[in-house]
Amino acid sequence: MVPEHAEIEQEVVALLQAYHKARDENRLLKVQYVSVHDYLFLLRFISTELNHTGAKGLIYAAAAVSDFYIPWGEMVS
Repeated sequence: MVPEHAEIEQEVVALLQAYHKARDENRLLKVQYVSVHDYLFLLRFISTELNHTGAKGLIYAAAAVSDFYIPWGEMVS
């Protein structure tokens, strides 16, 4: 069964409200990185730390970062 347009709209509004609440309560951490190596290192570190939070921790990750992967041996020095 496909949700009605109004049901989807209500879900999106609820998600946006939850996002704004978390942002306003300073419960979001934006992590900047330069290379995919930085990204993978930080992702591993953050994942390990969030593991202690159980179901209360959540990671939103940019999947497109993997599009720019260059093996270490092919990196220009």
